[in-house]
Amino acid sequence: IILIFFLFALSMSYVSAADYTVIGNDFDSIQGVIDSSSSYDAVILNNISYFCGSVDTISVIQDNIVIKGSSNNLKAVLNGQGSGSRIMAISGDNVRLENLVFINANTDVYGGALRSNGTNLTIVNCDFINNKAVVGAIALNNESINVLIQNCNFYGNIAQTTSGTGGGGGGAIDSHSSNGRIINCTFINNSAINGGGALYYLLGTNNTVEDCVFINNSAPIGGAIWIQTDTTATLKITNSNFTGNKATNNGGAIYSANTININNSDFTNNNADNNGGAIFNIGILTTKNNIFSKNDAKNNGGAIYSSNTNKLLINNSHFNSNSGRNGGAIYSESTCNIIFSNFTNNKATDTNSAIIYIENTQEIKNNNFTDNQATAIIIKVGNNVVIENNTFLNNNGHGIYSSNLQNSRIINNNFQNNKGTSLYITGNQNQIHDNNFTNNNIGLIFNGNNTLFTNNNVKNNLNDGVRLTGNNILINNNNIANNKGYGLVLNGDKETITNNIFTSNSKSGVYSLKLTNTLIQYNLFNSNKEYGLYGRGANNKVFNNNFTSNNIGIQITGDNTNFKDNNVRNNIIEGIIFAGNYVYIGYNNISGNKRNALKVNGNRLKIEYNNINRNSINKEGNYVVYIKGNNASIKYNRIFDNNYHGIRVFGNNTQVYYNNLKNNTGAELVINGNKATVRYNNVSYGKGHG
Repeated sequence: IILIFFLFALSMSYVSAADYTVIGNDFDSIQGVIDSSSSYDAVILNNISYFCGSVDTISVIQDNIVIKGSSNNLKAVLNGQGSGSRIMAISGDNVRLENLVFINANTDVYGGALRSNGTNLTIVNCDFINNKAVVGAIALNNESINVLIQNCNFYGNIAQTTSGTGGGGGGAIDSHSSNGRIINCTFINNSAINGGGALYYLLGTNNTVEDCVFINNSAPIGGAIWIQTDTTATLKITNSNFTGNKATNNGGAIYSANTININNSDFTNNNADNNGGAIFNIGILTTKNNIFSKNDAKNNGGAIYSSNTNKLLINNSHFNSNSGRNGGAIYSESTCNIIFSNFTNNKATDTNSAIIYIENTQEIKNNNFTDNQATAIIIKVGNNVVIENNTFLNNNGHGIYSSNLQNSRIINNNFQNNKGTSLYITGNQNQIHDNNFTNNNIGLIFNGNNTLFTNNNVKNNLNDGVRLTGNNILINNNNIANNKGYGLVLNGDKETITNNIFTSNSKSGVYSLKLTNTLIQYNLFNSNKEYGLYGRGANNKVFNNNFTSNNIGIQITGDNTNFKDNNVRNNIIEGIIFAGNYVYIGYNNISGNKRNALKVNGNRLKIEYNNINRNSINKEGNYVVYIKGNNASIKYNRIFDNNYHGIRVFGNNTQVYYNNLKNNTGAELVINGNKATVRYNNVSYGKGHG
């Protein structure tokens, strides 16, 4: 019985709905039909223009009513004629407007074409053209929730005045409502004297803009869209295009003070006379799968400017040919994270500026920065940042610059052909590993303590490969080769340099004017044009390294050097040069070097258990072993088959014990000094004096 009653009631409601066609061509005729209509009735307008009569504003108070033109191709035109009145006011719920054109309203009220207080308003296939009002061609009050505006066009509408209670925002639509949807609409040449040339959102929550086009809209802030609603509100923009919009202040296309999510949208040729060529954000902005191209800010943030302390997330977006003074693509005073995005041909015009300027960040991952006309990224402050799997290629500045980066990881990045320093960082407790630094002006500069620098390739840079300054730095398992300056410039205390390759650098493999308490172990120094290793400082340990075919193998000036178990071979000028007291040289293989194989100036030296052989001394006055200093101890060394003198000592109290000197071309042992002790040595087959 209940089912039968329900079906009967439904059939009665269907039967009771009726279509009423308006006879006449003025608003009076339309109003008369509306007033005589009931719920679910349709008011049909002809394909003609309707003008103001004694009624200058059409009022819709009924619920569940449809007002429509004949078809999408045969629209009815509601012409306000600049009468000073609004064209239509809606207070009924569930009203539907379809196939209508609202044109030429000119009024000092809110919503020149239409104002709605009703819920569930639907506007489909309508055009709004050349309407002028305090705000918007359409004004949606906060009671007017769940509005759908679909397949509509908005051309040349103006929010033209302000008053003590507001106004001047949203040339096309001024929305205070919630849960609204604007779908597949076009906004062209709309303007506002305050904000939001096309759309102005205030007070409402959870609104969406989908598949819309915004072209050549303008306002002082937010050339196309202005949003400042409830602090928990979110505006979602998807699959939309913003082209040629302009702000005379901030936000060429969008100004947002709330949470805004933008997906699958294009921003092209938008510009701002101040900040944010495409977007100015002081809320929470997430942009995913978007394209930003040729946007411009006269000040900062060519594509995006993000202010305040909220968050900015850039995900899988493309930034191409944007420009600004600083932040040619992005200028962020908030926490900014960037993932899976591409930045190409962007430009920042200020000196020491960047394509991306970030006050703070947490992650920069899986991005490409290519052919940009400035430093790619400046990070003002960063803590626990992860910079991973990025490519920095052909940028006309640094790759990354930060004056305050702490506790961060820089991993698996490729820095290539950058005109400045590929990585220029100041900060402590940072990790740099598994990166490639090639063909940059300088590979990297890092200033800070407790840095971990491991598993990196630093090759073919036009100046120095690496410059590290700080204490407790671990340099491990890196390949530093073919750089046109020094391979590694290092200044600090308690460093550890292990398992690295320093080869074919145009100056020294490692160069340090402050090298103290450092462990240098298991490294290869090969074919460097100056020194394999040059250092100044005390208490260094050099163990198990290979110094081969350098101009000079190693030179250290400082006390307490411990040089043990190294191979020093075939260096072009000299093998080893030390200057300092309490130097220990033991268990090394020293062969094939020119001039002095081992030269030491200092007191209380210990030279023991070394194999020193086949060195080709090629200059008069050089020796295989040359020592200048008092209290030297030379024991258990094998010095043989060298083509010049074996040992030459200038100093007192020298002890020479248990050495094997054999087959050297010149004198095997020459000592100038007092109280020398020479015992138990095997001196044989020399071609000069014993």
